[in-house]
Amino acid sequence: MKRFMVCIAICCSVVLIGTHLWVSPVGVAAAGDREDGRVPDRTEGSSGDDHAAIWVFFCDKGFSSPADEEEALVEVERSLLERARARRAKVKRGRLVDSRDLPVCEAYVEEVLAIGARLRAMSRCLNAISIEVAPELIEAIENLEYVRSTRPVSGFRGPRAFPGAPPPPSMAPAYPETLDYGPSFGQLEQINVPAVHELGYSGEGVLICMLDTGFQREHEAIVPINVIAEWDFVNGDSNTAYDPLQDAENQPSHGTGTLSVIGGFMEGQLIGPAYGADFMLAKTEDTTMEEPIEEDWWVEGIEWADSLGADVASSSLGYIDWYTSPDLNGDSAVTTQAADWAASVGIVVSNSAGNEGPGYLSLIAPADADSILAVGAVDSEGDIAGFSSRGPTWDLRIKPEVCAQGVGTYWADYPTLNQYNYVNGTSLSCPLVGGSAALVLEAHPDWGPMEVREALMMTADNASSPDNAYGWGIIDVLAAINFLPPAAPEGLTIDPLPMGNSLAWHPVTLNRDSTAIEDLDGYNVYRSVESGQYGFDPINISVWEDTTYIDFTASPDTAYYYVVKAVDTLGYESHPSNEVSSPGTSVSGGDGSADPGLRRLWLSSAFPNPFSRGTSVTYVVPASGAGERSQVEVSVYNLQGQRVKTLLDGNLLPGRHSIEWDATDGGGHRVGSGVYFFSLEAGGSRLTRKAVVLR
Repeated sequence: MKRFMVCIAICCSVVLIGTHLWVSPVGVAAAGDREDGRVPDRTEGSSGDDHAAIWVFFCDKGFSSPADEEEALVEVERSLLERARARRAKVKRGRLVDSRDLPVCEAYVEEVLAIGARLRAMSRCLNAISIEVAPELIEAIENLEYVRSTRPVSGFRGPRAFPGAPPPPSMAPAYPETLDYGPSFGQLEQINVPAVHELGYSGEGVLICMLDTGFQREHEAIVPINVIAEWDFVNGDSNTAYDPLQDAENQPSHGTGTLSVIGGFMEGQLIGPAYGADFMLAKTEDTTMEEPIEEDWWVEGIEWADSLGADVASSSLGYIDWYTSPDLNGDSAVTTQAADWAASVGIVVSNSAGNEGPGYLSLIAPADADSILAVGAVDSEGDIAGFSSRGPTWDLRIKPEVCAQGVGTYWADYPTLNQYNYVNGTSLSCPLVGGSAALVLEAHPDWGPMEVREALMMTADNASSPDNAYGWGIIDVLAAINFLPPAAPEGLTIDPLPMGNSLAWHPVTLNRDSTAIEDLDGYNVYRSVESGQYGFDPINISVWEDTTYIDFTASPDTAYYYVVKAVDTLGYESHPSNEVSSPGTSVSGGDGSADPGLRRLWLSSAFPNPFSRGTSVTYVVPASGAGERSQVEVSVYNLQGQRVKTLLDGNLLPGRHSIEWDATDGGGHRVGSGVYFFSLEAGGSRLTRKAVVLR
């Protein structure tokens, strides 16, 4: 038998039961099946505290040839459910699957288990399994030729909800209401949900996956919710409600509450923003365990959400044990990697930022992911909660993205069937944002996760000056639905030059709402080493009026992919342009000589930008004559036009140059947060570029 046939055997099985769709998630039911067909209980064989829980990452998917892998990819794409296919088509060009959609190789799994490990979970997108194993056996596993690395499974730590006092009474609505929101009115009015409900939006047609502790569906506010699928990843069965044989009595409390906040419906008491949506329920946390609750079931849950075509995932969970601040860089934590993968296949992910505030960089994973909505908590007055986790990420990206009410938020009280309570935590602000994302998707079913994310961020109340407490601020769902970015640039082309890749595109003449070109502020250029809309990183901030850009940082012989987005005066970005690629520059460049075709002064934007410790700009001095030097000055100014610091004042040969600014003034003192401008003067011409300092 070909190896790829062995690997494909791990794909999920689907059984229709009544009105529910029960799915045995990928990797749970097949690896290690007994001859009698019974799936082994994942709690069997545990040796207690003398075993370590680790992730094992594999080097490949076990195919013997590229042709075998290609055949497997064709089969996996053919097996996609129509709903998942349609969602992926919004964000992927051409093929809808890649190697991350191929299951983990069963032969690899069996060899690891044969050493003496017990399977906990399996992830196709990470190409990894989570196991329990005696510590003395870990080295033997690491020595297997197809094992890339291992790492401990991280533990759960917050963001738990905790008791809160009722907020001050909300103001009466300024328009006639068709719904009686009761005490939940304030938490929805703050983010402008009632106005959206008045327009007829309720999340209808949108599928939301909740990842949480379990769910009591008998509460009066939850009974109306349409649940199409559920799975208990802890115990490997289809019951996410309280099970006295396996669960602690409070097991469903947290999940019941978050589900009621996002989609509950009981007039006069509690209405969630997405009360008309369909739901998938994933139980991914076990509150009976003495050890911290672990992340592997979360990864399985988000992959299950993808397999059934979920549009939104809302997770009021987070993980930090085994991780330190440098790991919160958007790439290290396995839940972070899985969350970004989910966004790459079309899922809007809303995740609590954490309750570890107010310290600097107090996030928990996967809130550090770069393609999701990490959600902070504010009170009813809009003030940030002291407990709400702060950014930035380790690589200095602003976090959280947005905020909603997480102080005195109203939810369904477990284990009652008809009572409610006020609670605190980013666990509550997260489902408010997740439900709001569903409303935006209902209004714009063609939007992918990045469009929804951008609309909610750029219309929030702090979008003009985002920071690491509020992020872009408290969302406004109505404004997000009405969000109209500029038209996307067209005609992007690429021309490899000795000094880097030169890009050019057609000017954007009109915004999507037909406003004039005066609303256009410039263009942002994005680069990736992989094709597709996701995984692109900004390599500049605002080319301003230019419709050309030279990527001087392009490495020789590296293939790059580029897109360009237009930016208007409010900071709204367009959808991406067409994608272009280069096989890599043919010469190394960097010898200081100017490209013969470049005959004008040129200044890049600062990178990184925004920044706190330092940034740099690249500039080109054109040739004024054979080998002649030019007088060049590079300075930094503040918004008042005052010179903050002179970085360079001297004679330079023509060519490419770079210069750094450490965010200090001429006296060596650190400058405050704010907007500054790099100024480049040479040959009677002057160029400026904006930079933002965040402290």
